[in-house]
Amino acid sequence: MAYNFPELAAKNAKDMKWKKFLYKQLCEAEGIYICRAPSCEVCIDYPKCFGPE
Repeated sequence: MAYNFPELAAKNAKDMKWKKFLYKQLCEAEGIYICRAPSCEVCIDYPKCFGPE
């Protein structure tokens, strides 16, 4: 991703899993905020979004 899409890869600074990151980007572009937690760090689903693919 970093090689072919460097600008997009730079936005994923916290290394979110790519499928989750792309879905979140699309939702935010449409004004849809699916996350219930105020930040990823306090979300109970943190392990599902970050970590090894």
